[in-house]
Amino acid sequence: MNRAIIMDEDRLNEIIREAPNENDHWDFKAEWYHTQSELIRDIINFANTVHRDDCYIILGIDDSNGNVLGIEEDEHRRNRQQVQDLLRSVQFSSNGYPRTDVNTFKVQGHDVDVLTIQDTDAVPYYLQHKYTAKSGRPLPAGLIYSRINDSNTPVNESTTDDQMQRLWKKRLHLDRSIQERFKFNLARSNQWSSVSDSDKMTYIFNDDPDYVLEMVEDDESRKQYEAFSCSQFVKRLGWGRVNLKFRGTLIKYELVNYFDDARLWTCTPMYALVYLGGKEQSTENYYCYVEGEWEYLLAEFFINHQYAELGSTDSLDHAVKNLHQDTVWYRSLCEKNEAEKYVSMHLAGNDSKIQPEETRVKSYASSAKLVQGSKLGHIDDYEAKVILRQHMVVQYINQQVLPVLRNQN
Repeated sequence: MNRAIIMDEDRLNEIIREAPNENDHWDFKAEWYHTQSELIRDIINFANTVHRDDCYIILGIDDSNGNVLGIEEDEHRRNRQQVQDLLRSVQFSSNGYPRTDVNTFKVQGHDVDVLTIQDTDAVPYYLQHKYTAKSGRPLPAGLIYSRINDSNTPVNESTTDDQMQRLWKKRLHLDRSIQERFKFNLARSNQWSSVSDSDKMTYIFNDDPDYVLEMVEDDESRKQYEAFSCSQFVKRLGWGRVNLKFRGTLIKYELVNYFDDARLWTCTPMYALVYLGGKEQSTENYYCYVEGEWEYLLAEFFINHQYAELGSTDSLDHAVKNLHQDTVWYRSLCEKNEAEKYVSMHLAGNDSKIQPEETRVKSYASSAKLVQGSKLGHIDDYEAKVILRQHMVVQYINQQVLPVLRNQN
């Protein structure tokens, strides 16, 4: 999945140093567009690129020599809302319209506007009906414009056959690896069907049955108590495995957990750690899901399917809620890194906020024995303390760290 590069002052100055050289990522304009049709056509050209990065039209830069001219006195200047309103007024094909943004930066004492055309898989864009503006050349319907290197497609032509093929491959994710295409398909959980027999449960992707999820038993000896089941009524875990196959070939596998006497089952969370510093240079482990990663996609996939098959029940609702209490659900790897830095900074050498009381430790260890019965295994006080510390790290991040980080953003 695309990790967009955020435009900032440093990034803009890097690009301006390349001026007047242009490519399929950016273009320079001395001033804002005088005609709506030319603005629309250039946006479509950049929206229909085969790479997976945002594109930029940088206004206020002389495209012949790269000098900074500025657009502070430009009467044709547009803001983000005006550009989006213009695009919404155009009758594009059924896959919507390009998403854009406009930001202003100070460069050498001048205002420079950056029109960002956001990357998308919904290509190619083209007009459903002919567009005729008050000024400028009309844009014909059905033509596919595309930026190739530093050139835009002429107004009365479509791009090359080779470029069109590459655009359709991008839309269908055929330009990506099998692993990336598998992730893309997993995110569309409602487009998979389940098939069960006496041996195993299998999920098949409706649009392409070459993609298969196969649920199998796990034959390894694993811990029956973990921090990510700490809040469940029945704390003892069951284990399984999901094989991800393409055309019968195993692409990868992930572990699966059965929670609260199998009232919920989902992908095992990611094992992570934070650095706590101190004299012993200590670290602490915890469990999380990161949006876009395998564990997150599979967890969402399985939970969505259980709701679709069983409906919302008290037992399933409580099990899902407890899973969210026992794990951190990050929006990105960047957010995960920021959260772990925050924890390291605020708990370094002072881990009292993640130190469980002895009474709680003994209570947890006893509850595992009492609820599960001695024949199903047990944990001692040391293991209970480790589990509760991991659980308290999760609580600290969910309650103290993420609200701060997300409020800043």
